[in-house]
Amino acid sequence: MRLPTVRLAGTPLLHRRTLPERYFPERRPWIATAMAVLVLVTVGLLVGGAVGMVLVRLVGVLVAHVTIGT
Repeated sequence: MRLPTVRLAGTPLLHRRTLPERYFPERRPWIATAMAVLVLVTVGLLVGGAVGMVLVRLVGVLVAHVTIGT
């Protein structure tokens, strides 16, 4: 009997024998949902932080430009 595998782009990624049952999202979809939410929140924080740094720098340049008058 052949064990089913999880495939990513046609190549076997994980054999079911290597991980416990609880890590397979088809059995418990909330695990996949929680992982997706975690990834989205992390990416959102990184992008938000980058945008925030750019905005702070722009505001600083504008304030310096107005106060110094150059």
